[in-house]
Amino acid sequence: LLDPKKNAFFSSFYEIGEILAYADKLRSQHKLAKGKGVFLFVDSLQTIERTAKGPGRPAGPAQQQSEAMWDIAAWCKETMNVAIIIGQVTKDGTFAGKQEVKHAVDCHLHLAMDTDKKSDTYKQRVAEMQKNRFGTSGLFFPYEINSKGIQFSE
Repeated sequence: LLDPKKNAFFSSFYEIGEILAYADKLRSQHKLAKGKGVFLFVDSLQTIERTAKGPGRPAGPAQQQSEAMWDIAAWCKETMNVAIIIGQVTKDGTFAGKQEVKHAVDCHLHLAMDTDKKSDTYKQRVAEMQKNRFGTSGLFFPYEINSKGIQFSE
């Protein structure tokens, strides 16, 4: 699908090979110049599947997600594209999946409600940079969601 007003393309692929092939096809069709890339947005990692690359028993869902994440990271490095992948959390707010996935990414941003009663941002939405390969991690950024989208506090 295409939204010509915004140059946004959507797909319903869930197999990682099909997702990356579609992104490559769009790059080729639109003759993107060097340095102009595809911004890949996947919602969510837990919906991605990865076809086995050889004989044997297929990997379980968690292993498929981990392998798919490494495929996305390799594709981004090879093509100089950017990917944002949404990962689900459990009811207690921890990442739902193999922790290995976090090793494949350059940045891991966790969005949550601050439940620490001693915190200055108690009961506010906060974005925490839990991993940043290129800068500081451990930073909290309070934000709101409104009709203009996500607005970070000053």
